[in-house]
Amino acid sequence: MKQILIVIITLILVSSCITYQQPITNNYYSLIGKAIKHSAKFFNIKKKSNGYDSLRGYGKRAAVFNKKPKGFFFKTKSGIWIFSVMGSVGFTSFVLEEAEQTCMFGNFALSKPPQYSKKPVRDEFSNMSIAALTACFKIHDTATLFNNTIGYIYPFGFAYRTYQEADELYLCSQMYKSLKSLKQGFEHAGDLGQRCISLYQKN
Repeated sequence: MKQILIVIITLILVSSCITYQQPITNNYYSLIGKAIKHSAKFFNIKKKSNGYDSLRGYGKRAAVFNKKPKGFFFKTKSGIWIFSVMGSVGFTSFVLEEAEQTCMFGNFALSKPPQYSKKPVRDEFSNMSIAALTACFKIHDTATLFNNTIGYIYPFGFAYRTYQEADELYLCSQMYKSLKSLKQGFEHAGDLGQRCISLYQKN
């Protein structure tokens, strides 16, 4: 169990490095090595134990980008490719989440018409908000499809999938607000309206 925790800590370090597009250099391998070393000390794993020696042996046999790193985690070149794929998937999920948030922020401005504005102006803002939310749903569906398929490669992808559920509730609530300002309901929003009705009935 302790060895597993050490591997998880290393996984977070490497995955975060790749996710934020930082080059994995020998210095970074050294940092990972120190992290495992201090983690092993914290969890009271002796250096001569099988778990520690096997981790240490990975680095000795590693060959990444035709260079042997000083750290110790990867056994072969396949290790860096595995983590590269995981990092790329995680970064894609992150960008999709940012796209959803940008769309949400844009709609937030439309959901608040100027104070003391007349009804035609308020109605115009509401119609623009509904159009923006329709686009937001498309981005949301793209992110949901990615996170529920390829996103499972990323070990911490459950966080993005949870965000997708919260985002859909937010979009439906904003849709309802805009519709109500036009004295309408979900039944006037077509498929998206029925989708929101089903979502609230399910919850």
